[in-house]
Amino acid sequence: MNESLLESTLLLDSTPKFEEVFPYKFEFPSREEFASNLLLVESFPPVDQSWKEAHFWLAQTDESYKESVTNLNCQIRIQPNKEILLVGLDVQEFVKSQFEAIPDIRNKLIKWSVVDINGNSLHQGISKYLQDLWDGLRVLPYTENQILKSLGNLVVLLLYSEKHGFRYDAPFKDESYMEVVKQSCFGELIEIEFGAGDGSYSRSYVPKEKLLWAVREDVESYIAIQYRDFILGNIEGLLQAVRTPSCLFNFERLTDVFVEYIVPFQILKNREVKYYTPARVTVLGLP
Repeated sequence: MNESLLESTLLLDSTPKFEEVFPYKFEFPSREEFASNLLLVESFPPVDQSWKEAHFWLAQTDESYKESVTNLNCQIRIQPNKEILLVGLDVQEFVKSQFEAIPDIRNKLIKWSVVDINGNSLHQGISKYLQDLWDGLRVLPYTENQILKSLGNLVVLLLYSEKHGFRYDAPFKDESYMEVVKQSCFGELIEIEFGAGDGSYSRSYVPKEKLLWAVREDVESYIAIQYRDFILGNIEGLLQAVRTPSCLFNFERLTDVFVEYIVPFQILKNREVKYYTPARVTVLGLP
């Protein structure tokens, strides 16, 4: 990503300035901005105590290539005509059975596929997304239940894409897709952007209610009194007031929301850079 940014910068430097070739001025409307120095009490919120264990999520796991590579093909069996949210639960049950049948499954690279109850292959485009999700989550200290929910939600999102005629590789290019997802399963969504200190970044979606649930419990004490009624309970306002996730969120709760919603939406967005844990994120806010 850094190389792409450098190339783009060089390209911009070598082209005529916008105002030289198009000397007109436009004013674009934008959302109401909240300045953190006005919204907060005298001091910026310190890092929440729940983040003291976050460094364990950054440890790299040493794996033997020969031991990790397998010919395993885990076929997720679904009923094509079943209600999609129930299919998501079936996916969770199937993956749970694989955890029980293969004790060291999290040490394995696996090919995931979706078939009907007779074993006929379905939804060819899903395999790549499932493998990306599995490879990103399996080496991290997520619980089995967290991984099950993440895989189930990804399949739900992909099936909604197919059911409503959206392309797997670019459903977000159609604005109506988000309305379908909102009405179908996850409620009101908010788009977020997050990145690390190396300049890389990504985007995803998350239910507003879930992200608000992950906010640290004592955040009220850091918001200026005159703005509390407006900011508290307003996730967009909170994200503009505090853009450092370790200072705004409880780590355990944000981790739950991250794996269950942010990672699947991020996978579906098909970003080149993907974050699988909030421990790597140093800034999180609105796009």
